[in-house]
Amino acid sequence: MGVLSSLQVLKLNNNNFGGKIPLSLQNCSDLETIDLGGNKFSGNIPLWIGSEVYMLTILRLRSNNLSGHIPQQVCNLPNLQILDLGHNNLSGTIPKCLNNITVLTSVNTEGAYQIIINKQQ
Repeated sequence: MGVLSSLQVLKLNNNNFGGKIPLSLQNCSDLETIDLGGNKFSGNIPLWIGSEVYMLTILRLRSNNLSGHIPQQVCNLPNLQILDLGHNNLSGTIPKCLNNITVLTSVNTEGAYQIIINKQQ
């Protein structure tokens, strides 16, 4: 999948995909939407989200088996509008830098914690 460097939308939600989120996706630098919700992905949220892939407007990883914390790299997504990480096994605090993303309209991390941010300018 990583050879699709101009891929903009990846919606593979509600399947039975498992294992770690593929590292090869870091080569899809034009991604604007990642929706992998409703699967069985495990491990941490990849650090390449926000470093290699930074054009995201929608990041949905809800209802998986992800663990660990929300990485600081998520704060490097200036166009992020929807961040949905609910119903995982995440721990730690929500990075304060998410408050600095001015186009962010919704953050859902229910299950571990929940916050909704509405920023309309």
